[in-house]
Amino acid sequence: WYMGDARSFVADCVKKLYVDGRGVALSFNDEQPKEVQLMVSHCWDEAMDPFLKDVLTMTADRPRSGIFICFLSVYLGSFAEINLQVTQGSTSVTKGCFAEVLRTVKRNRGSMLVVSNDAACDSGGLYSRLWCVWEVYCALMNEVPIKLHPRTRTEPHLYGASGRHSFDPKRARCGRPGSEMTADEIGIRKAIDGGAGCLPRRAKWERIKDVVQAGERGDVDETVPGWLDASRCDLGDRGVELLLEAMVEDPHVYWGLDLMFNNIGHRGAEALAEALRHTSLDVLSMRGNEIGAEGAKALAEALQHSTTLTHLSLAENVCGDEGAKALSEMLRNNNTLDWLVLERSSIGGDGAKALAEALRHNATLEGLALDGNSIGGDGAKALAEALRHNSTLKMLFLKSNSIGEDGAEALAEALRHNTTLTELDLGDNNIGVDGAKALAEALRHNTTLTGLYMKETNIGKGGAKALRDAKKNKRHMGHPFDLLL
Repeated sequence: WYMGDARSFVADCVKKLYVDGRGVALSFNDEQPKEVQLMVSHCWDEAMDPFLKDVLTMTADRPRSGIFICFLSVYLGSFAEINLQVTQGSTSVTKGCFAEVLRTVKRNRGSMLVVSNDAACDSGGLYSRLWCVWEVYCALMNEVPIKLHPRTRTEPHLYGASGRHSFDPKRARCGRPGSEMTADEIGIRKAIDGGAGCLPRRAKWERIKDVVQAGERGDVDETVPGWLDASRCDLGDRGVELLLEAMVEDPHVYWGLDLMFNNIGHRGAEALAEALRHTSLDVLSMRGNEIGAEGAKALAEALQHSTTLTHLSLAENVCGDEGAKALSEMLRNNNTLDWLVLERSSIGGDGAKALAEALRHNATLEGLALDGNSIGGDGAKALAEALRHNSTLKMLFLKSNSIGEDGAEALAEALRHNTTLTELDLGDNNIGVDGAKALAEALRHNTTLTGLYMKETNIGKGGAKALRDAKKNKRHMGHPFDLLL
């Protein structure tokens, strides 16, 4: 057995086994690559001898299973080559390597194996690493069983010297404690806090904590009770009608329903709207269907007086301005919804104006995702004006909306007065130097915004410098702030 640690093992052994730019797994199984059934979650501080023995112990009953261990599966070439594999060419951590692997594990009815190590005991434990927390979250969202090695599922191995009672997954980091957040860390936190996955946002971190501690006790929680994943089942309108008939018979069993990518049209949405009047759903995802404006109107009408739903995703449904207007009317009356996701829903300026007007009156919505629409400068100005009056919205995502310099300047002016917004994503908008400078100046007056995402905004060196200077000033004043350019 190799007696060094993982990093030395990679340098001394792993890289010597590469063939034509492929990782060890593909180098050995090029002709018949295995589908992953078991993913090993670990950190890189381990000594190879006990780590490999622990993995073999946990997989002894599945000798032919495909096993994913990152340093054996990923080709560890240049930084750019590693980054391309880990990110899978996407800027979203939800589409990165580890999330995709766990989706494959789910399809193959496999498990995630957690193997901590003795070195972790003295460095905060395995779950002081945010990537390990992210893997638990992805397994949880995909209903993948999580199994902890019995030798290393102790409090020191998992939580470090502080133990179970001080464990809080939100404190985990991608870098050293006290250091500036990396892009990876910002992406993971945004994915969990920003609505990725099925759980209500406020419950996600607690659910991660519960699952880890259940694993520590040996009481492995393998599923998410009450969550019904019917995504990508090609249900169509008739299929969803039959599913809802069964749900309504026992309306309190399920709190969450995932109907993503099911070819559901407005008729299926109307059936769902009727079912919502008789169930106690907390989370509903309808991403990637074909409900259109009519389906959005039916759901909006049903949710006017809902007392349970907190998270609604109608992303990629071509709701259009008319659908957005119906949902805006719903927001005036609904007092439970705290997240609304309308990404890539063909919403223009008029739809954004209607939503903005609703925000003036709504007192519960905390997150609004409008990425990938066409709200333009006028839509951004309307939302900016709403931010002057709204006192609950914490996250606003406007990536890829052609808001331009005028829209950015209007939002900057709103930030001078708003006291609740914590995250703002303006990526992939032609904001320009003057728009960036206006935002930078606003940050000198705003004390609540903690994250601003400005990738691909054509702000030039002058705009980037102004924002970095504003960031330094905020940190100097003791205000935590993350800037992604």
